[in-house]
Amino acid sequence: MNKLIELMMAVNSGEVDVNELTEQEQGVVLEGYRELADRLLENPEFAEFAGKIAEVIELATANPFEDEIQAAEQRGNTYWEIESDHVH
Repeated sequence: MNKLIELMMAVNSGEVDVNELTEQEQGVVLEGYRELADRLLENPEFAEFAGKIAEVIELATANPFEDEIQAAEQRGNTYWEIESDHVH
C-alpha cells in the first residue's frame, strides 16, 4: 500500500508523468484514486469533493473506441487487434 501511495503522490505532484507509466501502473494509480474517492464519500465533509474526483476518474478512463468495439462485437462483428494479433 505504501508504494501505491508513493506513486499516487509522485503523479499528483508532477514528479512522475502518468504517460510514462506502464498501462498496469496507470491502472493501479486510477484504482488508488477510486479507492480514495470511495473513502471520502463516506465522510459528509468530503462527499462533494469525492464526487468530483469520481467524475474526473470516469472521464479519464472512458474509452469510446473500446465501447464501439464492444457494441460491434455484440452485433456479431469480429475485431482483430493488429498490434497483438488478438481476435475478438
